[in-house]
Amino acid sequence: MTSNDTWELVRLLADVERKQSGDARDAAIAESVKACRALEAALQEALGREPLRGLPNIGPGNRPRALRRIRTNALRQLSTREELCVNVKGELVMADGFRERRVCDDELTAADATCLVHTLTVAMDAHLTQTAATSATYDEMRDLATRIVSLVKR
Repeated sequence: MTSNDTWELVRLLADVERKQSGDARDAAIAESVKACRALEAALQEALGREPLRGLPNIGPGNRPRALRRIRTNALRQLSTREELCVNVKGELVMADGFRERRVCDDELTAADATCLVHTLTVAMDAHLTQTAATSATYDEMRDLATRIVSLVKR
C-alpha cells in the first residue's frame, strides 16, 4: 500500500465517521425536539388556564418579564440576544429584553430536553411554593373576614 493509498483510506474513514456522527446528532436533535414539545404540552395541560407562578423577573430595567431560562440558570436580566426560556403560559419561547416569540423546532438542540427537565423541576417547585403561599394568604383573609362578620353581627 502506497502512502497515497493510506491517505485515501484515512480520508474515506474520516468521511464515514463524519456521516455517522452527523446521523447520530440529527437523531438526537429529533428526539430532543419531540421530548421538548411533549414536556411543553404536559406543562400546559397541568397548568390549565393558570399561569406558571414563581418565575423570576429577568426583564431589563422597568420592563418586568417573568421568564425562566432553559439553557442556563442565570437570573441576570435579558439582553438583546435571544435565549430559550419558558414563559408564564408554559410555552417555550425565544426571548430577549424586549420581545418573545414561540421557539421553532429547528432552534432546539440535542441538549435542550435534558435542560428543560431540570428547568421545569425548578419552575414547578417555585410554582407550587408560591401557589401554597397564596392559598395560605387567602385562607387567612377568609378567616379574618369570618371573624369580622361574627363581630359585626353581635
